[in-house]
Amino acid sequence: MNFQVLLLTFFAILFFSAVEVEGRRGHSHSHSHGHG
Repeated sequence: MNFQVLLLTFFAILFFSAVEVEGRRGHSHSHSHGHG
């Protein structure tokens, strides 16, 4: 297994997770204050 591939996969997961979190936060920004 190539180390580069592993690193790329790790970065991909991190990027996707960050995008999901940002999208969730941007969706409800008026009412929610940080409960969940």
